[in-house]
Amino acid sequence: MITLPLQLKGIRCFTLLSVLLLSACGGGSGGGDNAPVETGYFRDSAVEGLNYTTITQSGTTDKLGSYQYIAGERITFSLGNMVLGSAKASEALYPHNIAIDYEHSIKIAQLLQTLDSNNNLDDGIDVSKQFKGADTTLPNDDLTQDYIDSHTFSSKTLVTKNKAQEH
Repeated sequence: MITLPLQLKGIRCFTLLSVLLLSACGGGSGGGDNAPVETGYFRDSAVEGLNYTTITQSGTTDKLGSYQYIAGERITFSLGNMVLGSAKASEALYPHNIAIDYEHSIKIAQLLQTLDSNNNLDDGIDVSKQFKGADTTLPNDDLTQDYIDSHTFSSKTLVTKNKAQEH
C-alpha cells in the first residue's frame, strides 16, 4: 500500500520536470524565427538592379542600393546569371567586400560603372535591364570592350580600371 503513493509522487515529479524542461526550451528553432529583418546598402554609389539572395531573403536592390537580410546571414549579389560575389551581410557592402581579391573588385566596379543606365555615377548606378549575358562568372582576363558589346542591350563604353578605382 505504501508503494502506490510513492509511485504517484514519482510520476508527478517526472511530469512536472518534463513540463518545466519543455517550457524552458520553447519548442522553437532557437529563436531565429523572430530575428528582425535589417536593411543594408550596396555601394559604389548606390547600385540599383543587382539581384541578391540570403538564406531567408531575396530581391533586387532599389534606387538606394538597399537589400534585406537577417544579422549573421551571408548575402550573394548577382547580375543576371552572373554571380558577382558574396559576403557576410551588413549595413553597407562595396565591391571589395564581395570580391575574391583586389582584381576581382576592380572588375566588379568596372562592370557596374560601365552598365550605369545614364552614365552619371553621381546620381547612383542603375544596372537594371542593362546586362544580357548568360555567363555565370566574370571573365578571368581583363574586361574588354568586346565583352561589354556582347553582354549589354545598349551601346556602352567600358570604364577603364583607373577610372573604376578612382570612383
